[in-house]
Amino acid sequence: MKQSTFITWAELRVGILVVVTLLVAAAAVLTLGGRLGAFTDKYTLYTYMPSVSGLQSGAPVRLAGVDVGTVDEVVFIPSADRDSINGRFQRAYGDSLGERALLVRFTVEEDVQEKVTRSSRAKIGTVGLLGDKYLDLEVGDPREPPLAEGDIVLNEAPIDYEGLIARAAEGVEELVGSLEGTRVLVARVNDGEGTLGRLINDPALYEQWVRLTERGTNLLTSMESGDGTLPALINDQQLYDQLVRTTTDLQELTGQIRTGEGSLGRLVRDPELYTELVKTLREGQELIAQMEGGEGTIAKLVNDPMLYERLNRFVVESQALLADIQQNPRKYINLKIF
Repeated sequence: MKQSTFITWAELRVGILVVVTLLVAAAAVLTLGGRLGAFTDKYTLYTYMPSVSGLQSGAPVRLAGVDVGTVDEVVFIPSADRDSINGRFQRAYGDSLGERALLVRFTVEEDVQEKVTRSSRAKIGTVGLLGDKYLDLEVGDPREPPLAEGDIVLNEAPIDYEGLIARAAEGVEELVGSLEGTRVLVARVNDGEGTLGRLINDPALYEQWVRLTERGTNLLTSMESGDGTLPALINDQQLYDQLVRTTTDLQELTGQIRTGEGSLGRLVRDPELYTELVKTLREGQELIAQMEGGEGTIAKLVNDPMLYERLNRFVVESQALLADIQQNPRKYINLKIF
């Protein structure tokens, strides 16, 4: 006869604890799986990027900030498949792959499929400034048909945070250099170097500046009181009136010239008079050129020294003859009266 086995209370408690643990674990798996979409139907999409900035497989896919999928694969585009992928890309968006060299395959929950359309764009986001990377999707135009299994999502260029940090570091270095230069300049000024340093530290230069300021003040005071030529020019009403009349006369003269009144106005406004003046100047230039070239009587008179000497002797002899006639008129004039 088989003997019955009794279960102790300690063994019963262990059994109950194991069952409860298994139930809690199952509930946790179901809950976590529901949150991560492990038991949700999904479909696959692709995007092609020139750089993924550290995006890795397993990274979350977010639609307007909400987790809706997972990145399954990040690989370089195989050379053998590039032409076919380029053809698909052109048919989808009328553009070529260009510098896009990386394929990103990811899955998205079917519950949000109607929100991912042709106008949706994929870009790489970062949790914080240097945190984990994720694939961010934009909500597309609801009037467009949603993307289906295996379709391509057009990407946006990722932000190069490393480059931004490098440029920021360069800016900080330049700022530090500028501050160092400013510190050196302030030290030189404190030591009295340069004009500004002397102006700040040299008491004699300061006193000269004070005296110059006092003289300027005295000059302004004398100008206000009307002493001297310059104050008279400023304060004398009669001189001011004369200046106004002179200005008015100049304006009237300018108006007469513009309207062609007077000789100067005709010279400015009359084209015939201007032409005659130009013609006269040209003829004068030609006459001077002929004289310089020795052409004509006047030119010979100017350029021929022998002719000049003869003319000079003739003048001298004529003067002597006239003087002799005045002194001895009977020698040259004989009058007989019948």
